[in-house]
Amino acid sequence: MATAGGYHTINGGEDRPPVHDYPSGPSAVPPDHHHGGGISFSMPAEHNRSSKFHHVADLDKFFTRVYRYHQGNGFFCMMLQECLELVQFAYVVIFSTFLLECVDYDILFANKIPESWREWWERNNITFGFNSTTYGQKVTLSDAVIPTAQCVHNFRPGVILLIIVAAAFWLFRLAKVFSHFLSYSETRRFYRIALKIEDYELVNLTWHEVLQRLLSAQKVHQMCIHKSELTELDIYHRILRVENYLVSMINKQTLPVTLFTPFIGRSTFLSKSYLYNLEFILFRGIGSPFEHNWQLREEYKVYGRRAEVAAQLRRRIAWTALVNFIFCPVVLVWRILYAFFDYADIIKRDPGTLGSRRWSNYARLNLRHFNELEHELNARLNRAYKPATMYMNIFTSPLVTILAKNVAFIAGSLLAVLIFCTVLDEDVLKVSHMLTTLTVLGVIVAGCRACIPDEHAVFLPENLLSIVISEIHYAPETWKGRAHTTDVRTEFAGLFQYRFSHICEELFSPVVTPFILYFCLREQSLAIVDFFRNFTVDLVGVGDVCSFAEMDVRKHGDPEWTPDSLVEPDRILDSERNRADQGKTELSLIHFKLMNPEWKPPAEAVWFMQKIREQVERGAQQMQTGEGNMQENAVLASLMPLGQRVQGLMCGSMFGGQDFTTGHIEGYARGDLKREEGALSGSGNAGLLNTAMTNSGMEKSSACSPLQLQSSPMELTAADMSFSALFMHELHRKRIRASIYQYGAIGEEQDEPPPPQLAAQSSRHSSRASRNTTEEEGSPLLDFKK
Repeated sequence: MATAGGYHTINGGEDRPPVHDYPSGPSAVPPDHHHGGGISFSMPAEHNRSSKFHHVADLDKFFTRVYRYHQGNGFFCMMLQECLELVQFAYVVIFSTFLLECVDYDILFANKIPESWREWWERNNITFGFNSTTYGQKVTLSDAVIPTAQCVHNFRPGVILLIIVAAAFWLFRLAKVFSHFLSYSETRRFYRIALKIEDYELVNLTWHEVLQRLLSAQKVHQMCIHKSELTELDIYHRILRVENYLVSMINKQTLPVTLFTPFIGRSTFLSKSYLYNLEFILFRGIGSPFEHNWQLREEYKVYGRRAEVAAQLRRRIAWTALVNFIFCPVVLVWRILYAFFDYADIIKRDPGTLGSRRWSNYARLNLRHFNELEHELNARLNRAYKPATMYMNIFTSPLVTILAKNVAFIAGSLLAVLIFCTVLDEDVLKVSHMLTTLTVLGVIVAGCRACIPDEHAVFLPENLLSIVISEIHYAPETWKGRAHTTDVRTEFAGLFQYRFSHICEELFSPVVTPFILYFCLREQSLAIVDFFRNFTVDLVGVGDVCSFAEMDVRKHGDPEWTPDSLVEPDRILDSERNRADQGKTELSLIHFKLMNPEWKPPAEAVWFMQKIREQVERGAQQMQTGEGNMQENAVLASLMPLGQRVQGLMCGSMFGGQDFTTGHIEGYARGDLKREEGALSGSGNAGLLNTAMTNSGMEKSSACSPLQLQSSPMELTAADMSFSALFMHELHRKRIRASIYQYGAIGEEQDEPPPPQLAAQSSRHSSRASRNTTEEEGSPLLDFKK
């Protein structure tokens, strides 16, 4: 069975963290294959078995719909959005067909006489040239439109084929919308009956509040019959089963996401099309490694059948690549048309849009915590957007700046003259291609201005990058002290790409994806099979989940991301192949606890967080007393990038003579809360930031403004997590330095080189390079070579 924290109970029911024999396959008792895995037990008689929501067949889909229903603003908003998407798809197909087949462009551009004019033209025996304003008349749109019957009769075979494919896809989408109508109608009933929430209330409820009502509803309605009570982590496991696998496979370099292109070199490629194919091959489709959404097929758990199932997976990937290749022309045409209609008006109004940046799809997986919902990820990436943009704007080429200034001067002068002439006489607009000239000159001026830096701005790259890291939480340690270098900027640009690069990536994705699937992903079949076997664990009431998602610091923790006092052989199983890179296990655990203060973690997690808190207390007390080297104080170094963000928490603890973070402020904090992360009441005293300020005495030396007194607990929770991430990075750097000094001293005394793992530390903590994952012959363990 499973404890509240998700760990196994083995050897006669003794609760303890999982032992280090897991890689040979899940060591739990074989699951009951009915509805979600795990060991079922008899239900108490008092449970409401007559409830319409008792024993939900597919809890993964059910809980996911509950989450999306909250984020989508309820039934009417979600169905309106899906219906309008159907209308939009039909509009793009019909309008594109109309432009291709039903418009006579020779008439539109005044190169041919309209049919409606021909009788008048011949009657007057006109022999001179034709133009659009002959005798004061102009060509109208109706003159250039081909009659419907003639247009349809002249359809080319390729156009007919595209229309048939589009119609089939539209009918499939229509059936899907009807299915969603039925499922979300049931979800609406669940919100009303079980959760006591109406649609109009959703905008004023955080996900945390909905989650607490959902856990209470489980006790009454027993949606899951395998456990009488569910935990927050159980719900997250259900909603994020696939996402947790993808995050961990990206973290362990199992999935190929790099692409080598001529003239550009090696770059990261993870388009939406490629990501959709990954989910279809590995999780969703018929014959995928997962069956019933929640259970890994038994053959994938047996080490002796790894070669057999890897061959099956290779064939599945090859067939998927072939299907992608066959439908490539259709998908490519659709992508081009949709991109044109979507971005044409935006680019016309704001040409600088193409020069703006966005977080890449790879960044959204690489920077994502285990058990982090979509709105929680969006919240912190949105907070990091402005400082990330400011950081990237620091790196301007002097040569490009000089050229941009001169080109902008020339294009701007021509644009000014033409606009001035247009103001004097509007007939200037009748000159051929005048509007085109004005538009092109405007785009050139706007593009050049985007390349010219602000002369009055003062940029501090190290401070800006520290602020960014406080929000994104993950970054190579080699970035520290090198934020001003081009190398760091290039690595960060892989996470924070130009919107133009994103558009090109999505446009060419139908062409590139089949080749990546066949030549790259197919070669990783054995590594993927090994990953599923080694890092899948069965939990009661949940089914098979990625073991990294348990956030078990004993099995997947990294000693280099913990204080010295935590490195004990009986506490952390020091196996590098089982560690999550970049401290993802430790940071994910801290993040999940802050987002869900009521969650009761297992003993090992409590022990870990208590040790971290003791380190913060010692560092904060040293700040207060002035003991030690302040330049080496991890608490002070973690507080500095936050700046005025901690001011609100300091003032809050002084407000009314009580700790503001523990007060329930729903009386004035209500608003659009559905996308806010964390609990409305905040993390209270559970956060490390509150510990740092309490023990350093900083809250006693702060002057507060009325605006700072109104900081919401959710903002304080975000600041708490930012401090925690920076503090964990400081501990990591401290551990690395201590190891280097220790082995350096030993090497001098014994005249021995440092161990290989220490010699490779600099590359292990640098930017993520492409690493192959292979397995030693005869060993059931997956060896991730570094």
